[in-house]
Order: sequence, then structure tokens, then C-alpha cells
Amino acid sequence: MKTSRLRYLTAGLFLIGCAAAFWVQAAEQSAQSQTGEQVATERQEAMREIDQRMKSLDALIASGNRSESFDETVLEHAKVIDAIVQQIPGLFPEGTAVADSRAKPEIWEHRPEFEKAAGELHDKITSFVQAVETGDKAKITATYRELDISNSCASCHSAFRKKD
Repeated sequence: MKTSRLRYLTAGLFLIGCAAAFWVQAAEQSAQSQTGEQVATERQEAMREIDQRMKSLDALIASGNRSESFDETVLEHAKVIDAIVQQIPGLFPEGTAVADSRAKPEIWEHRPEFEKAAGELHDKITSFVQAVETGDKAKITATYRELDISNSCASCHSAFRKKD
């Protein structure tokens, strides 16, 4: 019984990961033929998706919810976040600094630092995904807190995003 459930979970997570990767890749490829405003809109949607999923992860970890679906839900959120995070540099192509965007010029002026910050966030998310895949709830919580992923988002935003 548990093995078939694991197969369905694995297949479902694979499909979620593929869909997220496809969505981000499609956004990146279409950036070449879109205006700066269109690219900025897609970028903002991707960032909102990360934000919503991070808030869900924060709430799940804080609640101590240890239901049977806890691991599945946390893993789904983490994998989708990871798929988007991997594509962050590509979501900021040259020429997409538009008035409506909160992206600072430093993204393009200091591109190596921006890409390094995105890479560090990806490394943290990958480590978290690995912890979740163990199924060890104590390890999941400890790793999430130790990596302080939310703070990684905030530090990148302070350097590369305009304030409201």
C-alpha cells in the first residue's frame, strides 16, 4: 500500500517539476520576442509564485503539522520553488528594466553578484529538498530553520529590488 502511494507521489512530483520547469523555460524563451513590460510581468508572476509557496512552507513548518500529507506538500512547494529559482537569472534579461518593475539597475550592473545570489538560493533550496526527501520530519524542520531560506530571499531583495 505504502509503495503504490510512494509511486503516485513520485510521479506527481515529477509532473509538477516538469510543469514548473516548462513554465519558466517558456517564459525565458518568450522573453526574446516580448517587450520589457511583458517580460517584467512574467517575472513578477514567477516571484509571486515563489512568495506564495514560501509563505505556505513557513506556515507548514511553524505549525508542526505532521500529517501524512506534510512531506508531500512540503516537497511539492520546495520543488516548484527550486524550478523557478534555477531560472531567476534568465527572468532578468538585458533591456527589461521597466518603470513598473521593482528590479534595481544593480541586477544588470552587477550581474555576477546577482547570479551568485540566485545560485546560493538554489543551493539552499536543493539542500532543503534533499532533507524533505528523507522523510525525517525533525530533519526537515531543522534544515529549513538552519538554511534560513526566507532570509536569503530578503537579502537578495534588499540588494536588487526597489522598496515599495
